[in-house]
Amino acid sequence: SHDPDWAPQATSLAASPGRPALANAWPLPDLPPSALRLILTGHDGPVRAVAIAPDGGWLATASDDGTARIWDASTGQHRATLTGHDGLVHAVAIAPDGSWLATASDDGTARTWDASTGQHRATLTGHDGPVYAVAVAPDGSWLATASDDGTARIWDASTGQHRATLTGHDGSVYAVAVAPDGSWLATAGRDGTARTWDAITGQHRATLTGHPGSVYAVAVAPDGRWLATGGYGGTVRTWDAATGQQRAALTGHQFRVRAVAAAPDGTWLATAGDDGTARIWDAATGQHRATLIGHVGSVYAVAVAPGGGWLATASDDGTARIWDA
Repeated sequence: SHDPDWAPQATSLAASPGRPALANAWPLPDLPPSALRLILTGHDGPVRAVAIAPDGGWLATASDDGTARIWDASTGQHRATLTGHDGLVHAVAIAPDGSWLATASDDGTARTWDASTGQHRATLTGHDGPVYAVAVAPDGSWLATASDDGTARIWDASTGQHRATLTGHDGSVYAVAVAPDGSWLATAGRDGTARTWDAITGQHRATLTGHPGSVYAVAVAPDGRWLATGGYGGTVRTWDAATGQQRAALTGHQFRVRAVAAAPDGTWLATAGDDGTARIWDAATGQHRATLIGHVGSVYAVAVAPGGGWLATASDDGTARIWDA
């Protein structure tokens, strides 16, 4: 009765009197989750990152197979493959106007690409180790990267020139996010802290402490008033951006939280973790709203569409998935 091809016959049989019949008491265990829209397949390895274009028409993924890929958001069809990195690709970010995107790799570089053609534009070199994260400023004039070398760096988007190096973390820097007004940015690292920095001077502003281990993810709210972090132990924490004080601790994930993203209206956030799930939370109360189940491996990344109607995840199982929010 749950299969579209057999449902009419099952319904007819159940309605016919006088004959014994077996009926499902529960939904079939192999049915796809009701929230699932599309599964994007094609990468030859775990998918580490996902980003959604500003118009919501396409998305990009990055993988251990050394490539980034561009997909149609409506159909899930593959559009382009970006090749050139000499190592797994940890991160991807899309410019605010959707004309270009940036990737970060184990090869120690970040690269920028033309979104329409997939052609390589520039290679950003300077980090002394794998580059784990990349984020683009709201005006598209600069981008930030985070690396295993313990630093974050700011780069000019048009020339690829290095602008500033942010030092202070004691160990690898796993994540970076830029505030909506572009005046500051946040990083997260192996030292168990998240840190905020002035985007113009590169000066350290505040250190957010409370996680019991490595912090793998950071996201800034659309209004810039709060930020969220996720890390070792499965806890997500929200913080006041002005004071650095913790606002709430969201518990439910097991093991590690790998990614966090805020909805465009700031009322909810999405997280992803090693327990194979993505989760949706109320931003004001910290209450759990929904769990997205379907991946068969760690979920490394999550991104929310501009309209907030859907979200995308990327997983160790080699797929990206699109979900109804």
